[in-house]
Amino acid sequence: MKTKILALIGALLLTAAMLAGCGKKEEPLPDTVKWFNTAYAALTAANEGNLNAIGGVSKNAVGKLLIINSLKEYWDVTDRESAEDTLDWLLTEGHRTQYLDDLLPLKEAGFLDMNEQERDAFLDETGTYSDEEKQMLLSLLEPYDKFGEQAIAAWDYCRALQLLGYYYVADLYTKEEALDQSLEIAKTLQQSYSSWEEMMESYLWGYQYWQEDDPNDSNSPTAARRAVYETLKSGDQNPYTLDWNLELEKSW
Repeated sequence: MKTKILALIGALLLTAAMLAGCGKKEEPLPDTVKWFNTAYAALTAANEGNLNAIGGVSKNAVGKLLIINSLKEYWDVTDRESAEDTLDWLLTEGHRTQYLDDLLPLKEAGFLDMNEQERDAFLDETGTYSDEEKQMLLSLLEPYDKFGEQAIAAWDYCRALQLLGYYYVADLYTKEEALDQSLEIAKTLQQSYSSWEEMMESYLWGYQYWQEDDPNDSNSPTAARRAVYETLKSGDQNPYTLDWNLELEKSW
């Protein structure tokens, strides 16, 4: 019951935050800050937030209350200390570390060095995997094959950028603190991937890893998040038209 009540309150606050922003024009953001926002635009859009506001939510009394409740419910962040601890976890460990730990036995067994046909043959020979389990295992290796140790790192880094936006809206960090740290994370993303498309591939693989859902299930949370991304890309205000290789600089 409590979870349902919190969800209803969250939905009400989100609607109120959107209404509070109606008629009030957001301050134009520097291109570097737009770049930060684009990195977590899929989540902002999924939450029906504001793509032109830091954190995806207008910084007003209602937006602040919404984010404070969201941070507590989904991240267990209630103060400056827990905010810093959560951010530090994302930047030093995150789900990417757990993912690589999960692959370690396969790496040691030489499975990661096999080509696709060799992997199929090996799994068939074991006779212990159903077709569904086999597909899920092979899909788990796709991000590693493409990006190596940065396989699902974008999932962690994009969430870190989004959290820093939340911290600003919730007054846990100053605007300068949030954007200064965002700048370093954004530069890491630029160095790790070559385009928005690559970054989002990594992000979505990380989301799928966290959800543990079936990559072939069109009704899965991952499929829903991918649909949000595709809708953004095809929309009139596609944020991904912003140059991936934009020179990121302090402009605040």
